[in-house]
Amino acid sequence: DEEDEEDEEDEEDGGGGSKDPVLPSHGQLVLSTSNNIAAYGCFFDLSAPQGTSGVTITGIRAGCHFTCRDPLDLRVMVSQGGSAGKETDEGAWEEIGSAHKFGGLPRLWEFEPKAPEMESYGVLPLNSDITLAPGERVGVCIQTSHQWGVVLRALKPQQGANQGALERITGPEVTDGEAFVQVWSGRVISVPKSEGLGEVEATKGDFYAFAGGIDYVRNPG
Repeated sequence: DEEDEEDEEDEEDGGGGSKDPVLPSHGQLVLSTSNNIAAYGCFFDLSAPQGTSGVTITGIRAGCHFTCRDPLDLRVMVSQGGSAGKETDEGAWEEIGSAHKFGGLPRLWEFEPKAPEMESYGVLPLNSDITLAPGERVGVCIQTSHQWGVVLRALKPQQGANQGALERITGPEVTDGEAFVQVWSGRVISVPKSEGLGEVEATKGDFYAFAGGIDYVRNPG
């Protein structure tokens, strides 16, 4: 009888005991909003390092500033090869997600969340995944209808003798990453979604890091 009970328990859990809800091939990269600012939107790049099997981005998560109290109109676009030089070129971008009166982004004050985790951010509406082969890079554009619709990060930790101190991000560089996916800083968007992609003289030289989360799956191989 005891053996029969054990067999029944094995059948209920598939014979493998307790299960890990996150598969080993799945990953999540959480990006800090420490010292955050906010804008209508931003450009940033995602890349898969050489020597890996590549990744498929299955989700992008973001937040808006606390003072952004209205639901957002937003769109998410991608461009193969990266965002540099395409910031005002609508034809270089493919829309992969959009929403009208979207209320799914959490409202964050500066320095929030203090201990970022994926649940700190809201999932952006995407119609398709983003697949990256080893060494491949893709530009991402998020644009909203509100001047504080997307939180960003202007500072990065210093290296070397002043390690731990913060300094301004001044150009395109890897601001976050791990073994399978890297996130590059990009330019800020200073016009609303209704006006398309446009460059404002006062901000066209500014670079920021995206703040939020990246969900991904490692490609087979």
